[in-house]
Amino acid sequence: MLRLPPLWFRKGIYVEFRNEKDALVFAEFINGSILTCEKLGLKAEKRKTLFIYRWECLDFSDNLAKLKITIEFILVEENISLNISTCVFVDVNSRDVYSVNGTPCGKTTLWLSTKLKVGDTVLFGYPGCYVEGEVTDMGYALKTPYGYQKCFEVEFDTGGYVGVTYGNKTYNWVLWNWLDYDLDTGILLQTPNFMGEATLYVLGILQIPAIMLIYETNVDLGPSLIWPQILNITFFVLPPAVFFTVVFLCGLLAS
Repeated sequence: MLRLPPLWFRKGIYVEFRNEKDALVFAEFINGSILTCEKLGLKAEKRKTLFIYRWECLDFSDNLAKLKITIEFILVEENISLNISTCVFVDVNSRDVYSVNGTPCGKTTLWLSTKLKVGDTVLFGYPGCYVEGEVTDMGYALKTPYGYQKCFEVEFDTGGYVGVTYGNKTYNWVLWNWLDYDLDTGILLQTPNFMGEATLYVLGILQIPAIMLIYETNVDLGPSLIWPQILNITFFVLPPAVFFTVVFLCGLLAS
């Protein structure tokens, strides 16, 4: 049966993620090395670090997309940044990622099918050590820069060490992650560490250990949910209203 790509997928689309919390570690590589502030000649004590991960479709034909992947690490207070970028090819339907020379890199986590339901499984991970993820929740609301979006969650965990091969060497890692996806488009909205992401495998990066939330995109995620916003407003407005009502009633009784 012919599988069609997502309706929103086209040349020129992009999605950018940013972290929301301070972090000291820049990136952890598959070979075990860690990029830190110290390796840039700086002290790592309480430094505000901004992580940016962005993917952009440069070309799209016959379900094969050429993506530009950009990662930027910014020390905000010092205004110092490190930029890493590469290009990969992705089969949009199977989510298989390939380097520019055709080397298999695994399956991307950047989007999933919108036809999944709770209990369904999907594959993540790298060549030779794919991980089966499970849809664990569906229909909840997640706050994003585009308002509250209805989402579904997928989790995976190897439960033990698996061999991740990179550069003709094999390294033992536990692969785990939870991921929040937009229910209408299937686009990834939030992840705690980008572990198991095949577009980072090309760069030898195992994970970016920070909660990454969608920051900007030109893909239409659909209208935001109204009821979570109403609940938030009610939460902050109702207590003072109740207080003044009680004071008003007490005043009436005292008179």
